[in-house]
Amino acid sequence: MEEIPALKNEPKDNLPDFVEKEAETIVIAEKVDYDFMLPADFSEHAYRLEYTLRSAASGKVENLTYILMMILLGSIEFKVITKYGLDYALEPKRLFTLLFVFAVFTALFAFLKYVGKANNHCNFLITDGGIKFSDAWRFELHKRYFRPWNDIHSVQMEENIYHNKWVGPMFQKRSSVEQLKWSKDGRLDTNLMLQFDYKSGGNASIVLSRLNREQCRCLFLGLENYVDQSKLSRETIKLKHAIIAETTNESFTDIWMEDLEQRYAITNFVPLSSGHRLRDGAFQVLSILSTRGQTAVYLGRDTAGKNVVLKELNANFATSDSAMTKAREMFDRETAILSKLNHPDIANVIDSFIENNRVYLVLEYIPGSTLRQEVKQKGPRETGQVEAVLTQVLSTLSFLHNLEPPVIHRDISPDNIVMRKDGGVAIIDFGAANEFMRGVTGTMVGKQSYIAPEQFRGKAEPTSDLYSLGATAYYLLTGEDPIPLSRSSLPQSADADTGNKEILNSFIERCTEFEPEKRFAGAEEALVFLSEGSSQ
Repeated sequence: MEEIPALKNEPKDNLPDFVEKEAETIVIAEKVDYDFMLPADFSEHAYRLEYTLRSAASGKVENLTYILMMILLGSIEFKVITKYGLDYALEPKRLFTLLFVFAVFTALFAFLKYVGKANNHCNFLITDGGIKFSDAWRFELHKRYFRPWNDIHSVQMEENIYHNKWVGPMFQKRSSVEQLKWSKDGRLDTNLMLQFDYKSGGNASIVLSRLNREQCRCLFLGLENYVDQSKLSRETIKLKHAIIAETTNESFTDIWMEDLEQRYAITNFVPLSSGHRLRDGAFQVLSILSTRGQTAVYLGRDTAGKNVVLKELNANFATSDSAMTKAREMFDRETAILSKLNHPDIANVIDSFIENNRVYLVLEYIPGSTLRQEVKQKGPRETGQVEAVLTQVLSTLSFLHNLEPPVIHRDISPDNIVMRKDGGVAIIDFGAANEFMRGVTGTMVGKQSYIAPEQFRGKAEPTSDLYSLGATAYYLLTGEDPIPLSRSSLPQSADADTGNKEILNSFIERCTEFEPEKRFAGAEEALVFLSEGSSQ
């Protein structure tokens, strides 16, 4: 446990309470490879974010400029010597003037480098009490570095005046928060700053283009958990939701209304804020995990302090009785299916209820990273890891498909399989699942690159989940989504793991056959194929 350092320029008697207690301070620097923080654990720690205001390339450009200026002065002096001779160039008065100009220029350059370096390193501490800024913000904050959360007047997006400073404003294109983009070095690709304006005076701007994924996540989780959301501008809220949803470790995709959202206009649906209580205080909202259309998924906590997942459907949006009936049918179907599933690798249903004309489903909280996040953070997985994942998922699919009637998930993908911290995996999001009735045409649900051809026609069957799992295995090994509605095959590789890759490639090709009858007959046959292949 690391003690949080005392704040500078603050009287000791007036120090905030959080400074006097010990807390685990997690330092998130520019170049780190931390696992993403869980929203449930966020408020239990303090976080120090460190970044440099200018890139290393800026310093190199300045040094190169200085060298070029010295070369220019040298070339001018060389021409003087050539034209007037060495005696003229070495005259004491002229030589003194030349050395004086050189010394002034060098001193000015050194001073600017010193000032730039002194103001280059930025860090700030995020806790449940407020933000403690470093000296880099001394002028903006009038040397009052600690600011509590309730001192915030507003948080908004502003143009970064330091971004592309050599390009005229008329040629600069304002970054959009509609889509998240990350640069090659892992930082947020934007020319915006996050500006805090304070009631007690002063402001602080954080340059978003200098923050990496972990830093952005930490900063916006702080806004989500501690700041009155009415203080945030619309653009800030958009970016907050996008970053938390993209990097969250608990990515419970929100697909109840996938087909309805395309047909009905969005109304004024506003997700619940952090701290909101539901069902007479039985559940408290901790943070938003994802939102889309008229639905939201939250991380919550019950009265016993146990974390849960809350799935919410706004019942006000439907423009007709039939639309509302369809929405309720999808909700009731997921509730009914999950309620009867008793498996350690499937999120259990805890409760379901209707409140303020919104429908809620309370699910077991499964901490961990989705397979897509695992690949994004660490790259394509090794064959042994992929085989372990496939074996566990196939075991769960075998359980689902052997129920009476069989249950088809219909949305197996890297986004809906969670890697637990103990190495196990769990299947989440049964919003698309249904009980299999042969010959009945249903709704086409599933993600583009992972949906089976027959499912695209609305006729999903148990082997459709195997197709999706084969496509998921392709993604784990390559880091790329497979081509939709096709038979996937791994690219040839010359690495030492070629033997295992061939087994997995055969598994992928068999699972993603276009005709269902050419695939494995079931999850059990696929399991046998993997076990026999790995034992050879």
